[in-house]
Amino acid sequence: MLKGHVYNGISGGQFKDLPPMEQVFDTLDLDKSRPQTIVMDQNDDKRSLSFVNYSDQIEAIKQLAEDLQKHLGAKYTRLQFYTLILKMKAM
Repeated sequence: MLKGHVYNGISGGQFKDLPPMEQVFDTLDLDKSRPQTIVMDQNDDKRSLSFVNYSDQIEAIKQLAEDLQKHLGAKYTRLQFYTLILKMKAM
């Protein structure tokens, strides 16, 4: 279970308001011009944190949902496919 924070859609434009995020972007070698989804989560030792970039995984899920929607027709929304894909990944 997440014990931290999700930064969704963060990019270099927000560094003025969130200065430490610039160091996170530099450390993870992230594109500052592209919005990123970064999760800050407490480690098991409860004394340290991890930052993980999920942007590529989210883009892959969005693309898969879009492909499924095209293949199966507009009968289903992309949100329905996102939900299905995430449930399948959780199994």
